[in-house]
Amino acid sequence: MSESKCQANIIIDCDYQNYMNEDELKKLCNQLNRCYSLNRHSDAPVNLYFTSIKGKLQNFMKSLHPGYARWDVFLSEKHWSEIFSSKIIYLTGDSSNILPDCKEIQDSNDIFVIGGLIDHNRHKGLSLKRAIEEYKVQHSRLPLDLHIKLTQSRILSIPHVFEIMLNAVNKSMDDWSMIFKKVIPIRKQQLQIITDLEDSNKNEISMELKELTEARLVTLG
Repeated sequence: MSESKCQANIIIDCDYQNYMNEDELKKLCNQLNRCYSLNRHSDAPVNLYFTSIKGKLQNFMKSLHPGYARWDVFLSEKHWSEIFSSKIIYLTGDSSNILPDCKEIQDSNDIFVIGGLIDHNRHKGLSLKRAIEEYKVQHSRLPLDLHIKLTQSRILSIPHVFEIMLNAVNKSMDDWSMIFKKVIPIRKQQLQIITDLEDSNKNEISMELKELTEARLVTLG
């Protein structure tokens, strides 16, 4: 990462262990692994931080990903607030603030924090509450509504949010719409469109989307 042309900072805040069960902690471990892989294979990786790696989460990381201590990421048992104290923007889908265009983000020195919480929406609003009351930092959300039509849920996985921000800050793409369409699965982008169509057209469009999805999987494979 030190040799990357992009020196932006993105943090995965793992200080949510008390809000997750063991299965969710294991899923978090796998999603951290996915974030590491995305960054590692990027042409312009960011400075990626995994903070509050301790306790049960640390034990699961050791068992599920034994080589994680050698990953090219900044691993710390410390809370991110002990490492950074300013220019923080906490990303949360519950924020009323919306991130500006990619160019403005790329020209800033902001540090973006992604909450490492997998809870299937049991703790709605938790990350926003912590950003405001506990950390007292700025917060914002992705401009999804302005650029893409999703299904009934705007909840994205941690790797999806990370990959979106990776593309936004490392100047590989300058347009939110292009980034969202690249990162967010086709089925999540298009399902709402299908439900808006007349019944007579649904099967035909569904088959087309299935073919697109299969083609994408073949390409990724």
